[in-house]
Amino acid sequence: MSKNVGYARVSTKKQTTEQQIAALEKSGCAPIFAEKMSGKRNDRPELTKALAELEAGDVLTVWKIDRLGRDALQMLSTIKELKERGIVVRSLTEGLDSGTDTGQMVIGILSLVAEYEVSLKAERAEAKRALIRKRGGNLGGAPKKFDAEQTAAIRRAHASGETVAGLARVHGVSRPTIYRMLEGQK
Repeated sequence: MSKNVGYARVSTKKQTTEQQIAALEKSGCAPIFAEKMSGKRNDRPELTKALAELEAGDVLTVWKIDRLGRDALQMLSTIKELKERGIVVRSLTEGLDSGTDTGQMVIGILSLVAEYEVSLKAERAEAKRALIRKRGGNLGGAPKKFDAEQTAAIRRAHASGETVAGLARVHGVSRPTIYRMLEGQK
């Protein structure tokens, strides 16, 4: 008797697989493998377990086809490998079935669209970071302790003979912070 194995994945620890698992259970999947891990990674242990569970005639069901990976090559490679083993891939959200010619074609197209969306997201994020940099904004990390005027005063004090330890103590920062401020100064 063939099995209907489910696989659920979210990309970050802040997300939950509950919605995916509920849909997989409703479609009769057992067992269901779930993980919180980026689709870009090739070392997804729960997917590996799900694939090992499958035999010819079985079905691998996913909530969305992009749960198998983040780039088209990775998704299509997994689907092709499963097809060669006699295993069908089904996607609940898109209503796709790799056991049909139409399903295979649409899966290929959706894989490319998912990859395109990821690249667009990366482009938008980089454009936003460039705009923040251009406006002099902070991209994260700790805010600067000193403005340019304060940094110049600390450099002058060091040039006049103040020690790094003394400057750090007076300004309430670590010695490495003072050293970073003095970088490039002779």
